[in-house]
Amino acid sequence: MIRHTEIQCTIILRVVNKITKWIKIDSIYLENVLIDIRVLTEGRRLYKWQYQKSNRLDNNIRIAALMRDNFTCVDCGSKETLQEHHIKPRRAKGADSIHNVVTLCKSCHTKTFGREIELIDQDLAIIKGRKLNLSDALHVMQGKKNLQTELKKIAPLYLTTGGDTANHRNDWDIEKTHSNDALVICNVDIKKNNIDIKDWQISPLRKKSKGDAELIVKGFKHRDYVKYTKKNGTEYIGYITALYPSKNQFNMTRTNGEILKRYGLKSLKLLSRPKCIRWI
Repeated sequence: MIRHTEIQCTIILRVVNKITKWIKIDSIYLENVLIDIRVLTEGRRLYKWQYQKSNRLDNNIRIAALMRDNFTCVDCGSKETLQEHHIKPRRAKGADSIHNVVTLCKSCHTKTFGREIELIDQDLAIIKGRKLNLSDALHVMQGKKNLQTELKKIAPLYLTTGGDTANHRNDWDIEKTHSNDALVICNVDIKKNNIDIKDWQISPLRKKSKGDAELIVKGFKHRDYVKYTKKNGTEYIGYITALYPSKNQFNMTRTNGEILKRYGLKSLKLLSRPKCIRWI
């Protein structure tokens, strides 16, 4: 499962193509855009459960309202503790629609409690004429067209959106993490299936200089994935980023990003020797 954030499409394709050399990929799920535009333009409702709780709103509409209001409280201008507010409340048959939702901070939202009906005209006037700019979302979709075309050559491709991911996560009461979202994007209920998964970061290794590529010291090379054990038993795991042949020393970048410099090779153990990508 590869989740697309701001990584360039070419890097994603490079990683996926490398993975196919080691494992068989049966299907690919891609979180394509932040919101599902169909929900807003066609009124397509993907979730029936959103009406089961009084404070539940389809996240595609919620995120779209935040985008339209520039992630700012329309009353006081705050950008903190933002919440969605139904202009015409549900008890008065107010619709779950971007045209009936406005962005308020928690403090301003609290002030509307019990006064919703008298504030309807005022709040409608605030958002009247405001339009959701979908040009960025459409641009992103166009930019991913080539990515989608190439991924379909590898395995069947299924598209979803950030709003849909949030809807599923809320419905299943799952904590937001990269690994959890990856499974949610693939429509896997983590709690129901009792899944425990760790976060991994995959990144391409930078191109080595000719000197780096040929340098071998005590059997170790640049990029080797190694474990260093101190005299007190403390262990460090990471990648060799520099070697010093004259003193049999090395630099290491640990999996948490910490850099260790000028450690001796004597207490070093080779774990693996990646060629093109690394897993952190």
